Amino acid sequence: MIEGVMVRKILFAILLLFYGTLFSLDEKNPEIFFQNGMKAISEKNYDSAIDYLEKYVRQTNNPMGKYQLGKAYLFAGKNLEKAVQIYKNYIKRFHTFDNKYRLPDINAAYWRLGLVYERMGNFEKAKAIYRKALKYDNLNGLVLAAQNNIGKNIERILSPPDYLQKEEALFDLNYLFTVLKNCHPNLYAAADKNQVENDFERIKSTLPDSLSLIEFAKIAASFTAEFNDGHTSVYLPYWTFYENPEGKAFPFDVIIQDGKVLIDNAYNKADSAFIGYEILSVNNKDISSILKDILQCISAEKKAFKYQIAARMFRETLFLFYGWQDTFDLKLKNPETEEIVTAEITGIEKSLIQNRQKQNSIPDDKPFEFRYLEDINAALIDYRSFSQKDNFKVFLDSTFKFIREKNIKNLIIDIRKNGGGNSTCGDLFLSYLNRKPYMMYSRVDVKYSRKVKNLYKLNIPKFFRIFPFYFLRQQSRIIYTKKDGYIYREKIKPYKHDVYEPIFDGNIYLLIGNYTFSSATDFAAVFKDFSLGTLVGEETGGLATSYGDVLPFIMPYSQLNFGVSHKYFVRPAGFDDGKGVLPDYEVKQTSADLKAGIDTVLKFTEKLITENR
Repeated sequence: MIEGVMVRKILFAILLLFYGTLFSLDEKNPEIFFQNGMKAISEKNYDSAIDYLEKYVRQTNNPMGKYQLGKAYLFAGKNLEKAVQIYKNYIKRFHTFDNKYRLPDINAAYWRLGLVYERMGNFEKAKAIYRKALKYDNLNGLVLAAQNNIGKNIERILSPPDYLQKEEALFDLNYLFTVLKNCHPNLYAAADKNQVENDFERIKSTLPDSLSLIEFAKIAASFTAEFNDGHTSVYLPYWTFYENPEGKAFPFDVIIQDGKVLIDNAYNKADSAFIGYEILSVNNKDISSILKDILQCISAEKKAFKYQIAARMFRETLFLFYGWQDTFDLKLKNPETEEIVTAEITGIEKSLIQNRQKQNSIPDDKPFEFRYLEDINAALIDYRSFSQKDNFKVFLDSTFKFIREKNIKNLIIDIRKNGGGNSTCGDLFLSYLNRKPYMMYSRVDVKYSRKVKNLYKLNIPKFFRIFPFYFLRQQSRIIYTKKDGYIYREKIKPYKHDVYEPIFDGNIYLLIGNYTFSSATDFAAVFKDFSLGTLVGEETGGLATSYGDVLPFIMPYSQLNFGVSHKYFVRPAGFDDGKGVLPDYEVKQTSADLKAGIDTVLKFTEKLITENR
């Protein structure tokens, strides 16, 4: 929710793609004004940005538009009094906004307001705003840094430096560790405290006098990964790969199995013969060394999930860590003959990769797909993200109508590529499959840091924020009477949920794998613990009992985004064995099937359905 360099760049890229496709260039459409305004800001054409965003705000009164207009005023050094009013009103009215979790939050607005006063030369007023902001949230990193640099902040935001100075890197590292300790309910659950603290001191003592963003990102990410929590991580600046359209990219997709990096897909037809081959080295760097560099920067509980993330970001990481592009010298092993071959591979244009990925994937605005397997009269739902709940409801209605009309008695649900999302999407899905009482978790622990208290206050009606009325609600009692850092433990029993009749009463097969994570793992745990179907595939990448519900933060100087868990979720069965959800039938993708384009797990499940008729 707080904005940063990475967030702004990714948001801008998404906006360009989304709006460029959805709308024509008819400037009577207000969304075009917003799109053009954001583009003008990125190009530092602030007068044009102001013109476009003022038109957008006049037509829509949209809070995001107002926020960005205030930023354009700030950067241009114009209409600063208007910018002050924009941010004051934004802070005052934030709790009334729709979709406030998708907007820059109050912390960011306070920061911007302080910067406006600095641009006006009113440093005392800026200091007062920063102090007020820190009373609201003592972990507002943007304000903490700004408070230390009164009079220098404007120059920094207008011309961000390419390198961090040692004292700036130290500030960000200390801020990162402070946030982790303040917000995580059990930071050392999977880490040795003494080892972590010794490593932290060693990292700080060996920092160079200056370092690049990428160098610092690797240091911060590898430190955070020591806690072995997949929801507590520093996000590497992969946007730098897509930001620059120049240069060609690694032309293969890969998978990683048992530490071996295998070519899964070739973007050049001439290279398709290498599908299924094992990569032994890239540009004379041994693959084991490359994997070590990548894996140490990935936060996860299980190595199998780290492999999944490393495989998905392999192309971007080769550029980010080593600057490799254009051509790639590969040493490969033929899986059938064991023959070692070398090949000089030409990269592919980044735009061609993105276009091909869009063609071959389920659209982001519809992360689910239905297929009718007519040969075995079975239905397949490929569910890749717990998102788009309203659209998913429409999809489920039409899908189960078709299932009833065809009298389908076998349903395959594939969540192997599902990294999680909104857990209520899982509840919605289950309402078509199960009428018995259940719960997603048997216990949930919540750590109420000041950050969490402020977030939760936004959902409490004003009446219950006033003494003595806050005693009428449990959550408001905790927020207003407990010290920062209080951990509340709630035990949960099975309860009735909405049911959409007629319920599906056939056989259900749930496909799970090493990338099944977060809310998708919770969904699988419900299936396992309440015996709702047969699980096929591999152990989930996420733990069945785990930490999660991520709080977003930004490091002040590097502007790197990171997240930290603030809850502990115990699976429905009530135990923590340090494992993911285990399948009833363990099935792995084979190299032979990979080369032939066959899905080993799906093929096994189809055979299982046929045999059980």
